[in-house]
Amino acid sequence: MTARLPIPGSDDNTWGNILNTFLQVSFNSDGTLQGAAITQAGGITTTQVGTANGVAGLNGSGIIPATQLGSGTASTTTYLRGDGSWQTPSGSGGSSTLAGDTDVTITSPSNNQVLTYSTSSSKWTNQTPTTAPVTTVFGRSGTVVAASNDYAASQVTNAADKSSSSAQAFTGNVSAPAIIATGLTGSTAASRYVGATTSNAPTSGTFAVGDFVIDQTGKIWICTTAPGTWTQATTSIDSNASHILALGSQAAGSNGKAADSGHVHPTTGVVLQAGSTMSGYLAPAVSALTGATTVAVNVSSGNIFTLTLTSSSWTLGAPTNAVDGQLIRFRLTQGTGGSFTLAYNAIYDFGSGSAPTLSTAAGKVDVLAFEYNAALTKWCYFGSGTGF
Repeated sequence: MTARLPIPGSDDNTWGNILNTFLQVSFNSDGTLQGAAITQAGGITTTQVGTANGVAGLNGSGIIPATQLGSGTASTTTYLRGDGSWQTPSGSGGSSTLAGDTDVTITSPSNNQVLTYSTSSSKWTNQTPTTAPVTTVFGRSGTVVAASNDYAASQVTNAADKSSSSAQAFTGNVSAPAIIATGLTGSTAASRYVGATTSNAPTSGTFAVGDFVIDQTGKIWICTTAPGTWTQATTSIDSNASHILALGSQAAGSNGKAADSGHVHPTTGVVLQAGSTMSGYLAPAVSALTGATTVAVNVSSGNIFTLTLTSSSWTLGAPTNAVDGQLIRFRLTQGTGGSFTLAYNAIYDFGSGSAPTLSTAAGKVDVLAFEYNAALTKWCYFGSGTGF
């Protein structure tokens, strides 16, 4: 009999047969659905799904519509996505270990290791500790803040860091501590040397009263008002008669005294007062000249000049630093072989005569004298002695 639904208003006495025939198409005699009816309707039976996917009986009857499962194959290494598809987890087929992840590299794992990330490899790698993990620092645990007594001198191993005999290099400023004036009778402020300048007092910086600097010209500058008002130190000699010594009576190395009536303090060199009498001799400096095409003469270096002649092509050059009235002498010695001559710059004036004829024998010495006349701008010839 062909299965069909009952027809309303018809099928008298046959309704029950018709209904049973219809139900038998989809149900078993115990009331359960037939597998053919489930698959024909587009569902999946529990035997088709299996137990590995863990979703059998999801809707209470063991049926999972195909539209919910979507694409893919259910297995022990796949998972069901929200869109109904089966997906394999990323990273070595869904590995459950950290080393199986694609962005992690594990080498010889051991206790107390940590992972660090490298941007060059885009991976996390394990770091092997070389020593046991640190649990305390300076005897303290938790958040540790360094204290001033954490390090002792014995813990500093670099000799240059703790030895005053080693060269030190500082990148910042090094300042000397202030000296306390307590116990200094009559002192209003202690002094400390704070450095040197090229010239004059410092133009910047903060200083204390009593600080002093010495510039490269020899001047001493003292800070008189903080933070930096400076006064040049001066040296004065009192007029106490007992502090004044006669000329020449001061012992070598003794303290300086005021000048007596026999001389005055010069600004450049020694200046004798008129009428002074010298009890000893005055020896002018003797300076050696160097032979050259033009022999250089600097009369500020002495009054007597020596020159050994080894060539006849030399000219005695014009003296530099001449002073009006200055007397100079030249000692000319004939070198090996002898018979050498000497020419003279035009500044040497031999008057109505001419330059003397020099000795010819080797080793002989001739002496020529000149005086500088500033009005004439000439070195006037004073005579000579030859053949010594």
